[in-house]
Amino acid sequence: MKKRVGRCQLCERDEVEITVHHLTPKEEGGTHLPTVDLCIPCHKQTHAIYNNKEIAFRLMTLERLQDDEQLK
Repeated sequence: MKKRVGRCQLCERDEVEITVHHLTPKEEGGTHLPTVDLCIPCHKQTHAIYNNKEIAFRLMTLERLQDDEQLK
């Protein structure tokens, strides 16, 4: 798979490798729901701090991710 390079929608760094983050995790029914592009460190940190249920019910928008104190 080809690496995708772009801007992280969470930390706003440019020209970084990005991954697709499901705002509602696939395991919580988010397979076809909105996604955002996150750099690998932001994506890993989000999943390291929060479980899928918490992401699905509390952090299901980009704005909520950006406002989260632990992710800042």
